Amino acid sequence: MRPKSILIEIDILLESMQRSYARIKEDYVRRIDVDLLKEKTRRIYDLLMELEDSGEEKKIVVVAGNGTTLADKFMDSDDKTLAARIKMNPIQDLKTAIGLNDKFLFIKELFNNNLLEYNETLEHLNTTDSLENAQAYLASLKEKHQWTEEMEYFLLFRDYVERKYL
Repeated sequence: MRPKSILIEIDILLESMQRSYARIKEDYVRRIDVDLLKEKTRRIYDLLMELEDSGEEKKIVVVAGNGTTLADKFMDSDDKTLAARIKMNPIQDLKTAIGLNDKFLFIKELFNNNLLEYNETLEHLNTTDSLENAQAYLASLKEKHQWTEEMEYFLLFRDYVERKYL
């Protein structure tokens, strides 16, 4: 089989699987035909192996005809998980939005156990009038405390601040 025809067959299988997935989502009580999904997945794998063995360019990217990846095909564009809904909710007051565990982590990891500075920071951020000003203030704190972009607690703290300005 030629590489182009293999990719076309993969695309057809992906479209079929996407339709099956959409039907399952609409009526999640309906039983899933697991054997059919396994068969289609197995066929996609076999086609990819055939494509790889064809001697053509070895770069294999599973992309549907419209340019979306396999993950995009099955991702729900309207994420309805609780975490996604919470993440999209704006925050009115940082002091009340930050939970007790996160508060203690921020005080310990970001503010070197300085509760007063933590509270002053939240007070300042709560009264800041724009995201740009809040980000500038965070940048000054980041420099002062030598926070880095790799610090998990800094990223979480920044997420809270950004949610205030959604």
